[in-house]
Amino acid sequence: ERVDVAGGRVRVFYEYLPHTLRDALHKSARGKALAKADVLRVAHGVAAALRFLHEATPTKPAVVHGDVCTANVHVALDDGGSVTRVALGDFDVARVVPPRG
Repeated sequence: ERVDVAGGRVRVFYEYLPHTLRDALHKSARGKALAKADVLRVAHGVAAALRFLHEATPTKPAVVHGDVCTANVHVALDDGGSVTRVALGDFDVARVVPPRG
């Protein structure tokens, strides 16, 4: 992942994942519920993404996403419908946190 902040806009570059968590939940509602391992994988992926965004580094400011919801959590699913990768998307309302000091 890479974060670019220019002209007051936040842009995050990450691997394209073709589904949203909302899609996965709607598909599972028609069949079986998401497996516990998938729920944990999604929770861990979202937490890792937020940690990455919230931590300022010498090359990246801290960023607040501002709109974490099932439509903005992107997932990759295997052929059996299990979650294999997770990413956070849609940074339209994200904002940069000014450095402390």
